[in-house]
Amino acid sequence: MDPKTFWQLLAELCQLGEFVVGIETMGIEVNLVGKFQVAYDELEMVLEKLDCKDHFHIAAEQIQAFSFGYCRVTTGDDDPCIELINVEDEVSLRLFYYPYESSQLKPMWEKFVRDHKRYEEFLRGQW
Repeated sequence: MDPKTFWQLLAELCQLGEFVVGIETMGIEVNLVGKFQVAYDELEMVLEKLDCKDHFHIAAEQIQAFSFGYCRVTTGDDDPCIELINVEDEVSLRLFYYPYESSQLKPMWEKFVRDHKRYEEFLRGQW
């Protein structure tokens, strides 16, 4: 997907609420919790936590899709998440939707997909 589309979709996903945004690599997991926005850090676009300057740099041209689903968390539960899938078809970053009401997930997902129908090739899975 082109970077403009990526950043637009990510900004709109951030509007869904609060997330635990996490990445895991080689046995280390990093999580930031709260509301997020797409911002500019004087060099490039980033995914930034609202109440501070903590952020993730993302090579937008390397992301091919957003995948809605459920991911196993450290408590052993499966929580709703949105995975950023890279061009190698691997997960680059996870946004766990938190806190959530189970009854609100499917209608929220359906509305998001309906409102972004023109980008359906970049949206996978469901809640």
